[in-house]
Amino acid sequence: MCNQAMWKAKLNFVLVFATIVFTVGTSYGERIDMKKFDNPSKIHTELSKRFKPKGEFETTEEFSKRIPTQQKDYVFAITSGWAGSHYDVKYDPDNNILLVALPFDGGLVHYGDNRHDMKILILSHATVNKGEWTGTTAYNAKARVKSLEIFQNELNVTNWGDVSSALAVAPSLLPKGHELRYKYSLFARLAPETAMALVHKLGVAIVAEPVTANQSGVYTYKEEDAFSATLSHPVTASIHFQGINVLVKKIILYNKADGTIITKLDISEQDN
Repeated sequence: MCNQAMWKAKLNFVLVFATIVFTVGTSYGERIDMKKFDNPSKIHTELSKRFKPKGEFETTEEFSKRIPTQQKDYVFAITSGWAGSHYDVKYDPDNNILLVALPFDGGLVHYGDNRHDMKILILSHATVNKGEWTGTTAYNAKARVKSLEIFQNELNVTNWGDVSSALAVAPSLLPKGHELRYKYSLFARLAPETAMALVHKLGVAIVAEPVTANQSGVYTYKEEDAFSATLSHPVTASIHFQGINVLVKKIILYNKADGTIITKLDISEQDN
């Protein structure tokens, strides 16, 4: 269990965002079937049941035969990011640039060994209000305390080097005051009326293949955490992190009104 200071650090840490900017008119004429998006919780459960970590007395050869070298690709939709936002959308009217930032956790705060140094892409972040109760401090002071339960579905982007290389933008092109947020980005110039028509209809989907972490046979992970209430912050919460280790292959931007694909970003292996 972490203390409140750790939780505040989690809330206030600097998010590292990857930004995708799209050009209307580059549509591939395809539509994405929004009814066929994969449920991350369901896939997490399936992978956890099917594949167990490498056993203490299991040889590497035995393990290699048991664990497939490649998994199928899944398509996950980003439904909400940190603090309840889907992703940031920014339009620069002076330069006619529309930016879409994805909720990447920079990994500046670690929760246990599983999430240590990971580059997390948040798919969903939901907070459930469990009600209120009256608490008493060590000095017999009374305070109303809110109880929360937090659930987060996420992807651990194991090929972050390739993703960041594909999204990297020259520093001279970064908007002043937002350099960190838009450090990894693509951009295109759009007429204001075009941007206005799409800004509230954007959907983002991630095509990714589950992979094992450190040859351990682990495709998935879970973390539990909690924090207690204080007089200055009368909130207590239990936090549930659930993630899948993945190789990101494509990032798709589409119109949520009809599923029309606006553009695709292919993530290929970058030369080092």
